[in-house]
Amino acid sequence: MSIKCEQAQYGISPQWRDKDMGSDLDFYAVNLKERLDKLVAYKWKDSLRQAADEFERELGASG
Repeated sequence: MSIKCEQAQYGISPQWRDKDMGSDLDFYAVNLKERLDKLVAYKWKDSLRQAADEFERELGASG
C-alpha cells in the first residue's frame, strides 16, 4: 500500500516509474557486462602471456 501512497503523493504513474527504473537497471547491467568483459579479456591476455613466457623458458632450457 505504501507504493500507492507514494504514487499519489508524487503523481508518478506506475508505468512511467517502472520504465524509468528499468532503464537505469539496463544501464547498470550493460555497464557491468562491459567491465566484466574487459576484466576477462585482460586476465585472458595475461594468462596467455604467462603461457608464452613459460614456453620460451622451456625452449631455452631444452635448446
